[in-house]
Amino acid sequence: KNSLEFKGWETKDAYSNNVSFIISNLKVNKIIDDEFFKIPKEEDL
Repeated sequence: KNSLEFKGWETKDAYSNNVSFIISNLKVNKIIDDEFFKIPKEEDL
């Protein structure tokens, strides 16, 4: 795919509430580093 139109995502939390993550100030088709969305390990917090 040549388009990276990623604007956010929506999920449900542990209490069944809808949670939205919205990314603003978008730069279209900018390559995102793989580490950008990395979830840290507990020992690294």
